[in-house]
Amino acid sequence: MKRIVVTLGAAFSLILLVSAMKSVAVTVDLYAKGIPISVEAPNGSTIRSGLMDGMDMGNGKTLNWEINKGEFSLDVSMQDEDIKQTKSEYVRYSKSVAQKDPSFVRFVESDLNGFLVKLSFNGAIEYDFYHVVEKDKRAIEFSVGLGTSDYSLENIRKIYHAAQTAH
Repeated sequence: MKRIVVTLGAAFSLILLVSAMKSVAVTVDLYAKGIPISVEAPNGSTIRSGLMDGMDMGNGKTLNWEINKGEFSLDVSMQDEDIKQTKSEYVRYSKSVAQKDPSFVRFVESDLNGFLVKLSFNGAIEYDFYHVVEKDKRAIEFSVGLGTSDYSLENIRKIYHAAQTAH
């Protein structure tokens, strides 16, 4: 009987935790902003124009938006032209750039769409990430937005995992 009560208590706690997590995350849709993607972000997040939005890099216009809420800041960008590389080439290139950075320590997480990286700036540890999704013949790239000053593993992992919800 005691085992059943403990098991039911654990199951109930898990249900409450999942419900609480769902109530703090909402789907943020960037379709109206020109980027065909939605991501899960904290409830109450705002969308603002990114630093590179509207710039023409010679390969079409850049669409760039930031999703922000407190220390959560997700940068989403897309070149408004058909993709010219494979997703794996985007990831391989970005990994190469990260490894050449003198602050590079190691990759913390890595998958087919990107990575989370540990950096050291004169002993001060920070984290960053890169994530890419291919959709509608476009490469949609995700990174840490400028709206955060918290580069801890916990915060950057939360932002990285939000990028991984892109659909």
